[in-house]
Amino acid sequence: MIVGISAWARKYVGIRFAARGRSFDGVDCYGLHWLVEKTETGRELPILDYAFEPRDVRGISLLFNGEMPLWRKLGAAQDRCVVMLLTGGVPSHVGVVCGDGLIIHADSDAGMVVCERLSAPSWPESRIEGFYAFNGGV
Repeated sequence: MIVGISAWARKYVGIRFAARGRSFDGVDCYGLHWLVEKTETGRELPILDYAFEPRDVRGISLLFNGEMPLWRKLGAAQDRCVVMLLTGGVPSHVGVVCGDGLIIHADSDAGMVVCERLSAPSWPESRIEGFYAFNGGV
C-alpha cells in the first residue's frame, strides 16, 4: 500500500496504459483524469479525440493549450485536481493529485497508472506548470 494516497485513488493504480484509453481497461494521461472525474463525480470531461502518439510532445501541447479555457488554475494543489507537467518546457502530461504531495498518472514507460511523489526526481519543480480544476465549460 502507498502511504498517504487518498482512498478514492487506490483503484486506479495499476490500470494499464492505453493510448486514447478512457476506461478501467486502459487509460492515457488525460484518460485517467477523464475516468477519475466520471467515476468520482459523475462529470464527463471533453473527450479530446486526437490522432497523434503519446510521445508527440508538440501535438499534445497544442491540444492541451486549445482546451485550457475549460479549466481554471488553482493557487495550490487540491485532492483530485489536475497537475499540468512540462516536457521540454511545454505542457504535455497530466496527473491527478491524490494525497499530500502525491499524484497518480498514466506512465507509458511503466505501462500502467502509477503513484508518485511530486517531489520525486522525475518531477522537479521546474516541470510543474500548475494545478487545475475543470470549469465545466467556457
